[in-house]
Amino acid sequence: VIGTGGSSLSSKALINLNIYNSDIDIKFLENIDPIITKRLIDKINFSDTVFLVISKSGETFETIALVSLLIDEINSNHKNYNFQDHFHFITSNKMSKIRTIALSLEANIYDHDAVGGRFSAFTNVGLLISHISGLDIYKIRFGAKLIIDDLFNLKKDSIIAKSVINIMSLKNKINNIVTIVYSDQLIDFNMLNRQIWAESTGKMGEGITPITAIGTIDQHSQLQLYLDGPKDKLFHIITIDHNDDIPLSKLIKAERQATIENLISKNIFVKTMELQKLDEIEIGMLVMQSMLESILFCKLNNINPFNQDAVEINKKLIADKLI
Repeated sequence: VIGTGGSSLSSKALINLNIYNSDIDIKFLENIDPIITKRLIDKINFSDTVFLVISKSGETFETIALVSLLIDEINSNHKNYNFQDHFHFITSNKMSKIRTIALSLEANIYDHDAVGGRFSAFTNVGLLISHISGLDIYKIRFGAKLIIDDLFNLKKDSIIAKSVINIMSLKNKINNIVTIVYSDQLIDFNMLNRQIWAESTGKMGEGITPITAIGTIDQHSQLQLYLDGPKDKLFHIITIDHNDDIPLSKLIKAERQATIENLISKNIFVKTMELQKLDEIEIGMLVMQSMLESILFCKLNNINPFNQDAVEINKKLIADKLI
């Protein structure tokens, strides 16, 4: 998968549910680190690899550079390569550099829905790769619908409204939300959640700074600051009720509970969420909850959750430097 930002995190957040449990080896080219990119390309078996290139705008510098690099490698070292069989593109239905490349390769093109990258997990951006990885995408969308229905049916008594009201009540005391996930399957969800909150709320001097942490790793790298540093953070701790028969379950339960109790003892704001299991429905609910909470927070603070004008300026500055 070649894409960056929401174009990669949207699917990574979902397919990480299937980590180490899929017959398909899915890799992501999302950064332009020259050394690591070269190493990855050198290891690609081009005859057995299918590429999915994702860019909503079709003008993403990094994605254009990466797909161009792959095409150059193929043209130089893999004669008679059938691009139609191996390259697929998701991009907006308008002319752009990415669409021009796709047309020149006579590759398969799928239109990107009119949804911002960070909100695209439930479109073909997130669901196509999820389906390929072996997940039930209908259950993912069903989980998302449960959260939507809860908000529209219960309104102020919904999960979303209660959570945002809690954040709003602490607005003058906190400006950071630390989300600690006690499951490796949720690490990429945490990265998408960070993008959703950062890009949606950070406007006009306002916003919540999302901080990601992994339990138990970051108990050994961040916890000292959280316990004894400035009290300007709300903690959101997500756990799974693992069966005690699974090795390490008792230890991780003890560690997370100790961390929660320690934070509370320091009069630190803590919100906990324990999942009975982690499946497609639950991950769909989590991702939609992140989206709707950030959108509602923005609406209550007169912030447009869907634009990112400051980043657009950055893109123009990059373009100027490449001339």
